[in-house]
Order: sequence, then structure tokens, then C-alpha cells
Amino acid sequence: MQNVNSSMLAQVPLGQRYNSPVYKAGDIGSLVSSLASDLYIIAGIVLFALFIWGGLQMIRAAGGGNPEDFKKGRTIIFGALLGFLLIFSSYWIIQLIEVLTHLKIF
Repeated sequence: MQNVNSSMLAQVPLGQRYNSPVYKAGDIGSLVSSLASDLYIIAGIVLFALFIWGGLQMIRAAGGGNPEDFKKGRTIIFGALLGFLLIFSSYWIIQLIEVLTHLKIF
């Protein structure tokens, strides 16, 4: 085993900023801007998962002849579409604010 100087064990540069949205953000607006693009991707993935889940529930209910489960599956898909529409419209509202105010949000 090598002899290691104890001062070499924990050499972390204190002034260095790491590649993280938290360190890049100087204020809350910058933090939200850096995380918002990732949130749109996550929303798309959640939409896809809810489509699969609601569709499978509707198929299972149709095969079993259970109209209540069919309504639940339809409600899941409708809720997923409504939520995604809300998130999608928020993106365009932010784009509109950027054009009108000449401020860079994203």
C-alpha cells in the first residue's frame, strides 16, 4: 500500500463551479429556466406512460365487459391529454412573453 499524504486526500477546489443547474443559477429565475427544458421532456415521457396505462386498462375492460374500468381508462387518457395541453400551452405563453418583453427566459 502506498503512503498517502493526508493533505492529498480531500483536495476539492472551493471556488470551482460544477456542471449543475443549481450552481449555474444565480437566482430563482435562472434555476427555473435551466430546469424547464428538462421538465418538458419529462412531461412527454409521463404522457406516453399514461397513454399506455389508460389504453391497457381500456383494452382489459373491453375484454372483461366492465364499463366502469373502461371509463377509468378513458379518464386517465383524458387527464393526460389535458395536463400535457396545459404544459404545452405554458411553453408557448413563455415564448410569447419573450417576444413581447425581449427578455430571454429559456
